[in-house]
Amino acid sequence: MACFGQKDIQQAVLVRRMVADLDWPIEVVVVPTVRDADGLALSSRNRLLSPPERQQALVLSRMLRTVESAWLAGVRGGTALLEVGREVLARVPAVRIDYAVIVDPAQLDALDAVVPGSIAAVAARVGTTRLIDNVTLAERGS
Repeated sequence: MACFGQKDIQQAVLVRRMVADLDWPIEVVVVPTVRDADGLALSSRNRLLSPPERQQALVLSRMLRTVESAWLAGVRGGTALLEVGREVLARVPAVRIDYAVIVDPAQLDALDAVVPGSIAAVAARVGTTRLIDNVTLAERGS
């Protein structure tokens, strides 16, 4: 068994694909992301952030919560969901976005028609530190 945190879903998808291609007897398990009380996903990279940078980094989880809220409110278009997310990210211009996408959980292909299980993901640089985070868009109560 190989366990990956949801935060590292891209790695888990690639390892899952490799395990299947090589027919290895390994189960790849994705466990929930652990977050600090302020919402920042736990990562060894967080210790590289200065106190002001850490405050700036919180925009990533705020963006994902906003996208998730729009999804739960019935927004299903990838472009529309990303637009509300980018509005949140724009409030902290010091955070340099590498990508903000909504992808299929199996292939990581960008989606416009978002369905349950799709993943909203973001990567950004805060100072010199690159951070990633994501959320699975599920139906309420799933």
